[in-house]
Amino acid sequence: MFNACKHLFPRVYQHVFLYGFNYDLRIGKTIIEVNGDFWHANPKMGYSADDELLSNWKVSEVWDKDERKKQTIINAGLKFIVLWETDINAMSEDDIINFLKNE
Repeated sequence: MFNACKHLFPRVYQHVFLYGFNYDLRIGKTIIEVNGDFWHANPKMGYSADDELLSNWKVSEVWDKDERKKQTIINAGLKFIVLWETDINAMSEDDIINFLKNE
């Protein structure tokens, strides 16, 4: 993902700390979070809010934190994009570049 972004955007930053949270990528005024299906409990994978993850976090707690991160960025006037692990794995590097160009 990062390599695909580097080719298109020369000023892409990885592992960015903003407003009290860590984010995966920053390209200009856009923040991109790459969410792992397990650690962020992808709803498409059948997780429910009452499920627990290995770290004894309830899925609802993970989703609440992810939503706070998103709202923090939106409230700061930046664009926020979430990409899920399964979606990225199904995309070629060209697909990722085209997606980012259109966002």
